[in-house]
Amino acid sequence: MTNEELEKYPLTFAATSNAAFLGHMVVLVDVACRDLVENKPHGGFVQSVHAAMQQALSAENQGVRFPFLDVVRRFGLDVVEQAVLVLAITPELDTKLRARFQSLCTGTLTRRCTVDLALRLLYESREDQIDGQRLFRKSARLLANELICLETPPLGSSSLLDQEVGVVTRVGRLLLGHEELDETISSYCALETNRIDLDRVVLPAEQIRHVTDLVRHHKRYRQALVEFGFSPIVRYGKGIVLLFSGPPGTGKTMLARAISTLLEVTTLRVFPDRLLTANESAETILRRIFREATARDALVLVDECEPLFAERSPKVSAILSALEEFAGIVILTTNHPDIMDAALERRIIYQVDFRLPTPTDREALWEGHIPPEIEISDDVDISLLANSFEFSGGMIKNAVLFALNKALAKDQQHPILTADLLQQGAQNQTRYNIDQYTEELRPTLTLEDLVLPETEMVQIKELLNAAKSFTYVMSKWGFGRRLVTGKGIVALFDGPPGTGKTLCAEILASELNRPLYRINVPQVVSKYVGETERNLAEVFKRAKAARSMLLFDEADSLFGSRTETKSSNDRYANMEVNVLLQEIERYEGIVILTTNLYGNLDEAMKRRLQFRVSFSHPDWEQRQKIWERLLPPELPLAADINLEHLAKSFHLSGGHIKNAILRAAYAAHANGVAVGQSLLENSAFRESQALGIAIQDPEIARELEQEWERSRQLLRTESPGRNQ
Repeated sequence: MTNEELEKYPLTFAATSNAAFLGHMVVLVDVACRDLVENKPHGGFVQSVHAAMQQALSAENQGVRFPFLDVVRRFGLDVVEQAVLVLAITPELDTKLRARFQSLCTGTLTRRCTVDLALRLLYESREDQIDGQRLFRKSARLLANELICLETPPLGSSSLLDQEVGVVTRVGRLLLGHEELDETISSYCALETNRIDLDRVVLPAEQIRHVTDLVRHHKRYRQALVEFGFSPIVRYGKGIVLLFSGPPGTGKTMLARAISTLLEVTTLRVFPDRLLTANESAETILRRIFREATARDALVLVDECEPLFAERSPKVSAILSALEEFAGIVILTTNHPDIMDAALERRIIYQVDFRLPTPTDREALWEGHIPPEIEISDDVDISLLANSFEFSGGMIKNAVLFALNKALAKDQQHPILTADLLQQGAQNQTRYNIDQYTEELRPTLTLEDLVLPETEMVQIKELLNAAKSFTYVMSKWGFGRRLVTGKGIVALFDGPPGTGKTLCAEILASELNRPLYRINVPQVVSKYVGETERNLAEVFKRAKAARSMLLFDEADSLFGSRTETKSSNDRYANMEVNVLLQEIERYEGIVILTTNLYGNLDEAMKRRLQFRVSFSHPDWEQRQKIWERLLPPELPLAADINLEHLAKSFHLSGGHIKNAILRAAYAAHANGVAVGQSLLENSAFRESQALGIAIQDPEIARELEQEWERSRQLLRTESPGRNQ
């Protein structure tokens, strides 16, 4: 530039804001246009833009942000391309420039700078202006990256020189410092600025190091491709594509956000399902999103990317093509890596496999999700929670938030997280549905409601104590690390029908505050080969996730002795028993089996039992207690009730005593009377008859038979009484 030219262009401006910078660009364009009008030399326009950029760079070091410089750097624009972008944006900043452009474009009605005018402002010689037309080819950097657009002006021709040079709307917003996404992509992605420290991610240190090394040095990697001659070889795939795979809640999205935090960039999160249902092609929208990410220097996160990259999807090839052209960082996450198209593998530079955390990892996750600002009570044992619930990080977070809400309900000003609230929060996460194969039992009784001989009661209490200590012993005393199988508790309750085996299992579940599921044998067992094994595996998998107790009632039907293999039926039946034994041995929970036929159980099953409680018929004193416990306080009773007489006269077990009481209650309600001794005796007599149990006293038996006959005659002739 000559001294005369330098005087025309204001080379400095108050570089205190983006607005001041853009205002200076307007002045530079106005001066250049004025010179053209006056036929004066104007060769200093490009240099003056460059000088302004240098001044802005210096101001950036003082903390001032200039979005124009961000775009220049991210798309690698040279000084002439920078000047073209200035010509495209400035008429959107000052309407006076539109009149200036119109005055310079004779024969064309325009409000923007045309290609012809741009070339005259950029270059003085005709030769340079002709050569400069390359800037406006579709493959040129400004147009290929959709930073500028060319439009035919009203009444103008379609020739290149007559085309108006405009700034693409989304780029214009960026240059003005507006952060919202353009409407052409805002339905398919969102900007996220979640900040997560890398130390909150639970992964092996080596894996984290591999990932961070790749992303930290990505810009230098792209420079090295050019510097060391790799550009001709690496024609595509200059970006980094990472795949994070693993079960839900294991930290895939958290790591992506931690990387964004590490790099101090925003995250552009893509919604795959919306892309596939859009009116435009997913490839077209993705290219726009990638350009937006480049302009913002954003990391692209495609969470649960299976819909886009599923095997044999007709859109995979086009989507992969768009992915290859992006030079930034893309993180894909999936819960199902097995269904991804094989072509994607060639594009992935590094894959991180996430697994459910170990007890040690879970302890770190619990501690990480409970901020130091919240008060926790002294009874909270983080290690115990970590070992009790095989949770992912997401489930642990939800459990803590549930507990926080409960704590706020108790005290909004000073919430305290207690062991009970955290336990409730954890239990609330175990929502795995196994109703297809099981029946959930919801017991309300406690150990005090159980009537057993002293020997059996001692055994039940021992089993209960073992179940309560199970988690602690396995985690704190190291058995969980030493044992490969047999980490659970397997107990067998055997004895005659009605002696309380199932009831005892329900009471244990109630005391332990655990869900109890009774296996629905007809639903589990299938006539199709291999189906039973799959059903069993699913039951144990879901029960483990829900920390459930499993009850196999009448276990001899499933665990019967294996037979000599004489047919295919024998072979498959034996296979089912084998699978069931393996599942029980691997189950890290509590399994209760009940049977009336202990001798029919498979010997291998017997060897796996840690506890066996044999239930016997109650004696008369226990029967009296059972009668007492089963009569609700709301039940209207006559004054002549003699429970000792009932206990001594009828040798019924607990289940049959319950049936007798219900039979008497129904009869009493139907006849509008209180439950009296005669009704109870008659009901007990009918129950004994059904079971084939003889009444010890022949006189009582004869009287009851006669009384029963009279009752039947009465029921035939009398109408039902009033409700009690």
